[in-house]
Amino acid sequence: MRLLLLSAFTALSLGWWDLHPVPALMIDRIVARVNDDVITLSELQEEGLPLFERLRENYTGKELEHQVQRAEREFLDQLVLKRLQLQYAGHIGITASENEINAAFKDVLSRNNLTQEQLVELLTREGLTLQDYKDRLREQIVLARLMNQAVRSRVSVDGSEVEAYYQTHRNEFDQPPQAKVRHIFFRVEPGTGRPQLDEVQARATRVLQEARNGSDFATLAQRHSEDATAANGGDLGFIKRGDALPAFEEVIFQMKEGEVSDVIRTPNGLHIVKVETFSKGSLRDFSEIKPEIERRLLQEKIEKRFQDWTNELKDKAFIEITLHDVPP
Repeated sequence: MRLLLLSAFTALSLGWWDLHPVPALMIDRIVARVNDDVITLSELQEEGLPLFERLRENYTGKELEHQVQRAEREFLDQLVLKRLQLQYAGHIGITASENEINAAFKDVLSRNNLTQEQLVELLTREGLTLQDYKDRLREQIVLARLMNQAVRSRVSVDGSEVEAYYQTHRNEFDQPPQAKVRHIFFRVEPGTGRPQLDEVQARATRVLQEARNGSDFATLAQRHSEDATAANGGDLGFIKRGDALPAFEEVIFQMKEGEVSDVIRTPNGLHIVKVETFSKGSLRDFSEIKPEIERRLLQEKIEKRFQDWTNELKDKAFIEITLHDVPP
């Protein structure tokens, strides 16, 4: 639950009406009907206020109008869905008691390190009352309870599904081979001419010879490498197969532990690589990844159940959208 302090009054001060010319006497209008309920323009403005502010900062003219209209419709769809859910919750008797609302309110104060007086002051600045805020808390509690009853309690994952998923997605749980690598990097800027490139190549070859003659590789990297890893002796940590540049991997995973590579050319420059240790690839044990698979499958089922359930609500409802109708 997060502290959200928005106001239709603030929204009206943002120049909204520049994009939606209306007669001077019109203060508000209906933008959607959901069964026997209505959603007003001021409710929509309040819901999307932070985004509308950012749009006005980043766009102007026709593009601003286009972006605002698209955002309006997205927020209106969210409001319609929330109204349908609250109507359904009322129909099946889901409520939130005053004790639950007060407990949630105290939790908000505690987690935001606020006193009630400070919160009331913040709400007043935004044109809201304490009762407005508690009404929002009531909605949040009801919607959370509804989600548990209508969606989460209707889905489950059994062991056979987890096992089947594991068997058909084994490659997703592979631990690829890894190599602990140090390198010495010689930068080559784009467009470098042949003479300069030959000079860098000669320098890299001299350092390579020192490394193969027994000089400490980390010390050579600190002295000669031209990237940020020089400070820690060229340490690149563990590189998994598939994570590095192809030219790098082609060499690294054919080397032996302790071996120093030839000079490697990549788009960024020249590299000398030393492989310190290898970790062979392996398949993670089923018992280790079973909880992860269960969570993944459960989330997929929850999302599908939620989509199916909300589609059912919409199909059975009367919904009329008048958002971009021109007011008389």
